[in-house]
This record gives sequence, C-alpha cells and structure tokens, in this order.
Amino acid sequence: MTLLIVSRSAESESVIELHGRLSDAEIGEFRGACASRPLPLRIDLSNLSGATSEGVVALREAQARGARLTAASPYVELLLRAADRGGGRQGQGSGASG
Repeated sequence: MTLLIVSRSAESESVIELHGRLSDAEIGEFRGACASRPLPLRIDLSNLSGATSEGVVALREAQARGARLTAASPYVELLLRAADRGGGRQGQGSGASG
C-alpha cells in the first residue's frame, strides 16, 4: 500500500491525514473516508508526497463537497493548480514524488 489514511476529530472539525502517495488503487478508500466524516472536514496534505491525475481529481471532488485542503507541499500545490488549469494529466508520469 502506498497511502496511509488517518481519520480523527480535532476541536470542531473532522480531519483526514494522507501519508504517502494517493494513487488510483487508494482512491476508493479515500473517498469512503471522506464520506464517513461529517463537515466541516479538513484534509491534511502535509505528508502527501504526490498523487496520480485521478488522485488529484478525488482531492478536488472532496474540496467541491466542502472539504478544506491544507498544508500541501509545493509539489502537491503544483498538481492541484495544474488540475485547475485543465492539465490534470500532469503528475501521472514516471514517479516524480516531490
């Protein structure tokens, strides 16, 4: 497994921490974790090393449903910005994991 998902409650919000790389194999588990937590939901990306294009889509979907994405590395920020510009296929390549 390339991703560890940690769910917890913190003060007045639910928190999901992602540790590792969000690849296609873990997207279902990530979506399930998000669906099982009430809003407000914060997704802590401080330990996320990268994501496939479908992983970025899943992050954006969670954000569209009201989750707040926080503490992303510059590399993950770049992946998210590329998806905003319609370049969502970037980051899928040969294993760059910032």
